[in-house]
Amino acid sequence: MHKNYLLGVGLLVLAGCQTLDTNPYKPGYKDLSVERDERGSYWNATKIVSPSYPREAVRLSQNGCVQMVVSINAEGKVDGYQIKNSYPEDLFVDSMVNAIGKWDWAPAAHNSEKMPAVQHLYFDFKLDMQGKEAKNVAEAKAACDMIARS
Repeated sequence: MHKNYLLGVGLLVLAGCQTLDTNPYKPGYKDLSVERDERGSYWNATKIVSPSYPREAVRLSQNGCVQMVVSINAEGKVDGYQIKNSYPEDLFVDSMVNAIGKWDWAPAAHNSEKMPAVQHLYFDFKLDMQGKEAKNVAEAKAACDMIARS
């Protein structure tokens, strides 16, 4: 009986966790990931939770970056994402996904109707351990510069 109770409580806790859809392309969302709008973004981040630096990246002494497409709903929450590029491959992705689920967004001045939108998001990860540089500084800079321009 006790085990079943704990299992039930555990399932309720998991059900309450926010999960993000891995498909940001939703009907009715303005797709700014493909088309450009001269007015810029439809949403501005008002609460940015920095992603944690993954332990594996610290252990390997690695810098990197993540480029993703996110969907922002009419309530100003990220409700979907897709990873477009990352360097080193997947090392920083989980940390970035965990962080963006906690971000809050406010509509831009020209988005008074709070139109949901799909837009690009890019984040650099740079290790700073008491003045020591990451082992892959040059490689990460070259790869991330290329990703940021794409």
